[in-house]
Amino acid sequence: MLGGPGLWVEVPRELAAQTKEKLLGAGAVDASAEDALTVRAENRRPEFDVDYFDSNIPHETQQLHLISFTKGCYTGQEIVERVRSQGRVNRLLTPIEADLDTVPAEKDVLLDGRVVGQATSLAVSPRTGKLAGFAVLRREATEPDATISIGGRPARTLDWPKS
Repeated sequence: MLGGPGLWVEVPRELAAQTKEKLLGAGAVDASAEDALTVRAENRRPEFDVDYFDSNIPHETQQLHLISFTKGCYTGQEIVERVRSQGRVNRLLTPIEADLDTVPAEKDVLLDGRVVGQATSLAVSPRTGKLAGFAVLRREATEPDATISIGGRPARTLDWPKS
């Protein structure tokens, strides 16, 4: 779920404290929602309704490995097939990284001084000391030589991890 080893445990509320105590006693590490966000951003694992939405078509999310094109009829099939046959969308969900040690209040991503997207799920990675996260960007901002910025600092797009 977060792109790395881990365990999500759900138990009845009345067993929560006892179960947590046993797990921590066995060497487990308690993680907060902020910790989960950081691990997700580091491992480039976007989350639906946080980093992309039902208003994004699958090709914009770059998460095509999560859907089946052989399922048969489905809502939105016409636009999905049109994009597949033409091979191009104008916006792309993209992992980003910046040399920042805090999360900026401003989430606009800029290319040549103009807004080309919005950053989401931003977190500072304790592993790299850099800001990691995602942004839905105009296609031209995802080109390898594009110089984007966030929070007034240079940023760069990253490749998606191999599935």
